[in-house]
Amino acid sequence: MRRRRSIPLVFGVLALCVLGLGPIGSGVGEHGWAVYQSTMFRVLIVHFPPRGTETTVEPGVVEPFRSLEISPEAIASDGDRLWMVFPPSIINGESLRRVSSVRAVRAFDASGWAVDPPDLLNAGPMLSGTGSLKRLVSDASGNLYALLKQVDRWALYSMRGDRWVEQTLPMPNASDWRLVHWDSSVLLLAKDPGGVTHAFELGEKDWNPIEIPGIGRVWDAPFVLGRGRDLVLGVHGAGGSLEIRVLTAGSDLLVHTIETAPSEPGAVLLEESNTLVLVSQVPDQGGRSRSVRLVEVDLNDGRGLFDGEPSAPSILGGAVFRYMLMMFIALGSVITLALLRPAPGGVFLVPNGWAIADPSRRFSAMLVDLFLHSAIIAPLFGVGILELATGNVLARPDSAWISLPVLLLAGAISSTILESTLGSTVGKKLLQIRVVRSASGPAERVAFSRVLLRNLIKWFLPPIAMLTIVEPGFRHRGDLAAGCVVVARAPKPLASDSGE
Repeated sequence: MRRRRSIPLVFGVLALCVLGLGPIGSGVGEHGWAVYQSTMFRVLIVHFPPRGTETTVEPGVVEPFRSLEISPEAIASDGDRLWMVFPPSIINGESLRRVSSVRAVRAFDASGWAVDPPDLLNAGPMLSGTGSLKRLVSDASGNLYALLKQVDRWALYSMRGDRWVEQTLPMPNASDWRLVHWDSSVLLLAKDPGGVTHAFELGEKDWNPIEIPGIGRVWDAPFVLGRGRDLVLGVHGAGGSLEIRVLTAGSDLLVHTIETAPSEPGAVLLEESNTLVLVSQVPDQGGRSRSVRLVEVDLNDGRGLFDGEPSAPSILGGAVFRYMLMMFIALGSVITLALLRPAPGGVFLVPNGWAIADPSRRFSAMLVDLFLHSAIIAPLFGVGILELATGNVLARPDSAWISLPVLLLAGAISSTILESTLGSTVGKKLLQIRVVRSASGPAERVAFSRVLLRNLIKWFLPPIAMLTIVEPGFRHRGDLAAGCVVVARAPKPLASDSGE
């Protein structure tokens, strides 16, 4: 039995891993993908979550999914699935390329996306064939097409189920080829020996020639992408700029100009939102690390949406925070109720000339303070005042939920400062009530530490504050912990009738 040998193509792998070939990108439907070098010996898979009116993902946001030791030669996306073809190895005398895939699935908290499988790569049928892999494309049915340039010819393979099948090229004598995702199929661009460019669309059984104005531009373009039955391409402009052009029915349209062209960009087209994303890398002066540049362009109106380093979405999603917040409130409320209990018989002291404030005034004061703080915090996070005050920011899938803990913390701190120095917040001042020590004699302010404890319980454990209505003397557990009472001026007794 012949011994099975696997000899990696060492020089090709080193060229990919150490020197780097620049970012590569792909996007079909609402998802996009890119692979670029993160360190000298590692590459990174990133996912571009869906943009558009139904999502709140900001331009420039990417989701780092997985690091790899070897960079793929080419990638192609099939919606939420990413296909990768890796450099060839010689196995039993045959040149074979490993084909793998991952998918983007909704994270368990529904606030973002996660990679599936989380640790491994799904294996596909290995691609046989020598030469360099020039392009990998997926059609609307999930079929993969691989275009290879070999020593004396070009070859096109399609993945059908668990095997690759070689396809017949429509112009065997063409000197150059481009393969592009096109509508629900794929498009081949061929340059004949005379330098004329021809376009062929894959039909049900054969390749059909079609006319596309300005198609000769594709050979010098740093990227060419299909958008429906249009082509989106980059064209080098004057002064080091990059023009984004769309070849559509009878027209060659200039959509946007990037003044400083990205270097060897990987191009991603998010078709659902009609957004073009270009990913490029620029090494630092020492050449040891590379900064990533992301450019996003709205192809609907030509607006530049983003140009800079990408950012990752919030680690803690809104759904996770909602769950943690509810658990914290429930657990904290139970513990507080168990540890802090009213004195037997509800006995407590009130300063001379003061009476316990009724719950309606306390509740009104709390609403004033809540909406006042919300009016200050909400604009900082781009959310609505009512949306923040009612906690509806937690229903948003973006990082707007962060505004809620900021609101609670700001409310607790500012209330503590005002109540420990002036005896009342803005809301309490308007409702003519104040916080004082539970003691007889003149009214005394409460110490800072005790007021802080009271407000932490009040702001972060809302059910505790709501118990004011049913607790003896209308005092919640925060009042008990701080040894204070909320009071209003006692009404003056009526003067006695001198005739009686």
